[in-house]
Amino acid sequence: MQPKVAMARSLEGWHAARNGHPSSQFIKPCAPDAIRPAHAEAWVMRLARRVGLTGHEVSLEWFGAIPAVVIERFDREPASHGGLTRLHQEDAAQALGQPWGTDAKFEGAGAGVSLRGIARLLDQERTIHTRGVSEREHLLAQTVFRLLSGDTDGHAKDHSPLHDEQGGVTLAPLYDATPLVPKEAVVRRW
Repeated sequence: MQPKVAMARSLEGWHAARNGHPSSQFIKPCAPDAIRPAHAEAWVMRLARRVGLTGHEVSLEWFGAIPAVVIERFDREPASHGGLTRLHQEDAAQALGQPWGTDAKFEGAGAGVSLRGIARLLDQERTIHTRGVSEREHLLAQTVFRLLSGDTDGHAKDHSPLHDEQGGVTLAPLYDATPLVPKEAVVRRW
């Protein structure tokens, strides 16, 4: 697990999100000698944005001598009064009743977490289809993208149902796609 810091960015710069104010970005610092994986993550997420699987920005930025992947939060939207408002989301491991802080988020852990289980969460009457395709098709598109980009870590905490005020559910945009398999191995397998 890579450490993350939740921060808020404004025109004045970076701020700690305190006193109930929502954060706007996650910052994932990395060691300067581990810059290649950070570049790869930012590149894959920019590609995901280009193909329409996500709408949030991901970039590589420097904080002094420390590089970091900066990720705009998908579960925030502009508030009518200015600032940000939180969107209700839960990761699929939570939605499937898995305990926090365990390996139950991985399909191979035998805890009943699977893409089929995540699809069932999206297969209920309250699911709304706003993208022209079903939420299950969107899950399939995210899964194929993860496989083709070498992201072998797309576990249940990397998929989230978003809940609207009317009780509808959509699948969150793709997030936390990190290419862990070198591209040569991915190309060879296909």
